[in-house]
Amino acid sequence: MEPSLVKLIKTNVDVGSNLDLWTQVFLLVVLAIYTIFAFLVQKQVGILNRSIKTPKERLMNTLAQTHLLVAIVLLIATIGAIAL
Repeated sequence: MEPSLVKLIKTNVDVGSNLDLWTQVFLLVVLAIYTIFAFLVQKQVGILNRSIKTPKERLMNTLAQTHLLVAIVLLIATIGAIAL
């Protein structure tokens, strides 16, 4: 009975390690998609500002660029953390 218990524990440990890897891959994919989304938001804000003139044009551009910068920094930090 004991050898099967040891085998069960080893199997669970292996699945846990594999789950960790899949979680990291999933997180990277989600952050990459989010970074693409942030890039598209920045492009859309640029198009909007060319179409409609508003006094808040500069603020919207700054927010969109900051959003993109934060998304890129998060993606790079996550890649760095996973690589370690």
